[in-house]
Amino acid sequence: MTNSDLRKLRDAAIAHLKPKLKGKNFIIKENDSRSIIKEINLCFQNRDDVLVIQQDIETCKVIDDLFEGKRLESCDFIVLICKKTNLYVYFCEIKSSNTELNRSKAMRQIQSSTYFLDFVFKNYNHCKESKIFDLDNCEVKKVMFYYSAISQKNSITPKNNKGDKLHLIPIACDENGIFEIADAYSFFDRF
Repeated sequence: MTNSDLRKLRDAAIAHLKPKLKGKNFIIKENDSRSIIKEINLCFQNRDDVLVIQQDIETCKVIDDLFEGKRLESCDFIVLICKKTNLYVYFCEIKSSNTELNRSKAMRQIQSSTYFLDFVFKNYNHCKESKIFDLDNCEVKKVMFYYSAISQKNSITPKNNKGDKLHLIPIACDENGIFEIADAYSFFDRF
């Protein structure tokens, strides 16, 4: 795995899977209009080794169209970072509070997005006749952002999730519901 490999995947992905860019920031909009957290801005100084995927309900129609009457519940965004020859994948979900119900729902959404990304990888490899992308060979992390008046780092292992570690990240957003991560590389390196 190289930065070039990740860049080729990024260039091949349809625009509907990519969040909007504003300068060096990836703009992640929260799908739930009731959420206190409206937007997370991720700043990556060098985008050659990063791919951010957002399965937005409005633009990623496969979420609505795959099964009759049932919308897929995906996580809010996925961050892929290539470091040296390793690919790190962060499945990220945004919730308004840290409750047992929200943690359980976040894990279901992350699992759905894991299946989705595995499908994307397998089909990309098939189309390009390669074996570059394999989710089983990636370092996978699961992250849930939730609103808190004070930002801090915290991790727990939720009950009944077969040991899957869900990193719980309390964030304090501004009056418009926006949280900015000025150095996303350092931020995701913590996990």
